[in-house]
Amino acid sequence: MNKKIVECFLFVCLLLFLFLSCTNHMQERVVVALNFSKDNKQELEKVLSYYKGQSSKLKAAQFLIANMPYHYTYIGWEIDTLKQLKKRSITEGKISEEVIQRWNYFNFMHLPREYDIHKISSAYLIENIDLAFEVWENRPWSKYYSFEDFCEYILAYRIEDEPLESWRRKYYDRYMPILDSLYQGTDVMEAAQKMADYLKTEGFAHYNDFSLPHLGPLFLLDSRVGYCRENCDIRNACCRHSYFYGFLRDSSKL
Repeated sequence: MNKKIVECFLFVCLLLFLFLSCTNHMQERVVVALNFSKDNKQELEKVLSYYKGQSSKLKAAQFLIANMPYHYTYIGWEIDTLKQLKKRSITEGKISEEVIQRWNYFNFMHLPREYDIHKISSAYLIENIDLAFEVWENRPWSKYYSFEDFCEYILAYRIEDEPLESWRRKYYDRYMPILDSLYQGTDVMEAAQKMADYLKTEGFAHYNDFSLPHLGPLFLLDSRVGYCRENCDIRNACCRHSYFYGFLRDSSKL
């Protein structure tokens, strides 16, 4: 047999092996996640069943479920109270020293954690996946990025430890028309810069008081207050609904 033919055959076999290995590894991670989900297993299985026959969306669902065991929300009335105090500071211009001293030693990391995989609903995941794909398929610059990039930077339904919220539709409805009015071209850099400039006009109040987890996209949608972290979180959510993948890797560019 010709040496080149043999080398090509072995190369194809290697690629096939690597593909099957990655596929099997993902399946194993999904199984582990489902076993960890306890009473919520049926909700996750509904998502996998819903996308049966839709290869890309099924893979996206598997990606989210496989990574889900690591993600959680801190819960406690203290967080809601402090968020409202931050919100009030927008209109009052500051937070009183008395309030700051009262909460100065509070540490949210001592609060209970609620894991996504024990609570998340099939409806939530399906909405998130469908809207993420809608953006990916309709933005002209998305064709330059791979499915792996899409899963890693656009598909995710949360940033870190913020509340589990259905935020994507609200950001889509609010900012998609604005982006369309600002830019109709195909250059992702220019489109992202237009949106970044617009977001600056909405303002942001920097208050570093209190120890809090990420405040969450729905809170930030109408309450522009928090750490520098929250300012980045707003831009992150806007990037995800517009598929500004390149800027998600370095939010400082916004």
